[in-house]
Amino acid sequence: VLTQFQEEIDKIVKEGVPAKELDRVKAVLRYSKVQGLQTSISRATLLAQYEALDGKPELLEQDFVNTFSVTSAQIQAAAKKYLTAGRRDVLYIQPAPAAGGAR
Repeated sequence: VLTQFQEEIDKIVKEGVPAKELDRVKAVLRYSKVQGLQTSISRATLLAQYEALDGKPELLEQDFVNTFSVTSAQIQAAAKKYLTAGRRDVLYIQPAPAAGGAR
């Protein structure tokens, strides 16, 4: 899994994200954001989170705009800067032995 993950990151670092794939991701995010704002309680909750975290509920709209203005080149630059092997942490999770000596 780690090798496959690194291969995908390396592909983004070298080639960026294809326009078609970026458009698809933005469409899914747009749908999700709009769906999450359908009810009054969900809008109020989200605005309250912005108020609590930033003191600026109006940033909700700006974040929406910023999310959809991200370019393939920006993703590529971020991948080059932040998604390096030196910045990576890998967890190796081993299940505990079965209780009662079961094999």
